[in-house]
Amino acid sequence: MSEHSNTDINASILLNRLSIDEKKAIYIINDNGVMRLEIADISQLPLVTLLTTYDLPALSYADVIPEEQIIYVIGTSFNSSQAQTTILRYPL
Repeated sequence: MSEHSNTDINASILLNRLSIDEKKAIYIINDNGVMRLEIADISQLPLVTLLTTYDLPALSYADVIPEEQIIYVIGTSFNSSQAQTTILRYPL
């Protein structure tokens, strides 16, 4: 697990979702073209605790779908003559 915080002025949060129990926030951050998936504990608001960070491949992301123990991240690559959709799975 690497520690990141969204303090870069050029970083933006994309596709934020809540876990099913609404105790975790799941979101993608674009930090100057570097994409990462972050999971944060929001059960003790206003305290937000970053739990996990995953580096993501360079794709155009369309959706984040949290389920019980798995997060599905859907992205598309436009690098070839035909677009390719990728579904990534990460533990929640």
